[in-house]
Amino acid sequence: MTLEDFTEHLELELTPLPCWAHLDRATRRNLVLEMIRDIEEETVARHQTKGTVPLGATAVLTCNPHEYPAKLKSSPKPRFHAFTQKAWKEMREAFFYIAAAYREAADQLRQGVIHVAFPENTFPPARPFVEPVWAMSTPAPERLEPG
Repeated sequence: MTLEDFTEHLELELTPLPCWAHLDRATRRNLVLEMIRDIEEETVARHQTKGTVPLGATAVLTCNPHEYPAKLKSSPKPRFHAFTQKAWKEMREAFFYIAAAYREAADQLRQGVIHVAFPENTFPPARPFVEPVWAMSTPAPERLEPG
């Protein structure tokens, strides 16, 4: 067997991003180059601020992609993500409102109220299993022996 036995040649047609479809090829190319320059400038500024240096292509290529890093960053996971601080605060407020309403409904359920309204898109806590009356009065079926 050769590599050609496992190779399939496909043609891939690339199209511009929909937001850039009305632009000519040269303009799109210039926009991409401008984005790359911005990224490079931000990276240089970040390295200067933090006093770090890029790892470099040679060092990256010598890394084993299957090894775990010696030190992992550790931080608590957020309850949710938001694009702006305002949106995050609104979501946090809504979360606490839903949690309070859920706790109140769960308390009512524990007190024996059967028809309790839980907040939308939440699940009530599991109720204890109660064996139906008909199952208690029916004798257990005889066990069948294998074979």
